[in-house]
Amino acid sequence: MAVNPISKLSILAEKNKQDTILQMLQGMQSVEMEDILHTQENEEWLQEYFPENPVFDDAALLKFSEQLTQVREALNFIRNHGSSKQKIRTLKREEMDILHLESSYDEPQLTDFLAQVKKLQERWEQVESSLNYWQQAENWATQWRNFDVDPTDDSQFVSYFLARASNDQWEDIQSYLKEAKIHYEINDSQKNEVFFSGLFLKAEQETIQNQLSELGALFEQNPYEKSPKKMLAEAKEEQSQLWQQQKKMTKEIGKLKQQVAYIQLNEEILLTKIQREKAKENLVHSSYVVVIRSWIAAEDLPEIQNELFQVFGENELYFSLEEPTHQQIEENKVPTKLKNKALVQPFESLTSMYAMPKYEEIDPTP
Repeated sequence: MAVNPISKLSILAEKNKQDTILQMLQGMQSVEMEDILHTQENEEWLQEYFPENPVFDDAALLKFSEQLTQVREALNFIRNHGSSKQKIRTLKREEMDILHLESSYDEPQLTDFLAQVKKLQERWEQVESSLNYWQQAENWATQWRNFDVDPTDDSQFVSYFLARASNDQWEDIQSYLKEAKIHYEINDSQKNEVFFSGLFLKAEQETIQNQLSELGALFEQNPYEKSPKKMLAEAKEEQSQLWQQQKKMTKEIGKLKQQVAYIQLNEEILLTKIQREKAKENLVHSSYVVVIRSWIAAEDLPEIQNELFQVFGENELYFSLEEPTHQQIEENKVPTKLKNKALVQPFESLTSMYAMPKYEEIDPTP
């Protein structure tokens, strides 16, 4: 059977009514908006009746987009960091008209909630950053844990070095250290490297460093203001305290899992608002009048008019209906709406999965 006949609906209204009209059309889910401004066939009448079409104000779109980003960040943070002992309370999917859905939107309440989650997230990230710092400090100090000289200690005649070398180079380096009578210690030995330290006379510093470099030694600088031995003890203590903080925060975040349904509800609301704001980009308007054009199934027009006239008086809106032109059909600009009996309708998703038939083509679903 052929696809459902489609017509182009134009609605002319006062500009202050556009939000309500768009919201109602969006809720009906039976229209496909036309991009009026970028359709070549509209150029002539646009130039004649709307020569100075005002630029779209995207402030609301930016605001809702930013809120959506914050909502999704909050959702991911709570899901990924909350205690696993707390169960997530998700949004129950049910049919809800758009007016009922958006009536749940309380912007000040949402802003306060997101601010609360953001503060918790910032605290978590600070703890994570501190843990990373002290973990690196522990890793470094572990390699030099037996070296107990504070970098702030200064001697007039004696200095020290920290260095590492591959196992292949260590034998030659060790021979030189013994020959030069340098006091040295092996601080750590890993699979392919030896970590060692040494004390020497400052007067011989340049000679010793040059010789060790030629033998393949790589010198280390102590990036901390404490000896590796003291730094290792401090790093372990700091990490222990931070883990306790993180444990408490995990429980605090876990309690917010009960609010996941609330976050998901606001995500849905913001998506509808963003979709509606994007639709405004393609509308034609002056300071007082707006033109809304969309493709609809001809059989849906009475329902759309009835819904709109329940809110607006019949003299407040102007309707115009046009049949698609042969050129529009040839250029595949007319959307397709399938129409099947209840027994066949579930299989329409299978048809759309492969390719929707073009307008005036046969619907293969049956």
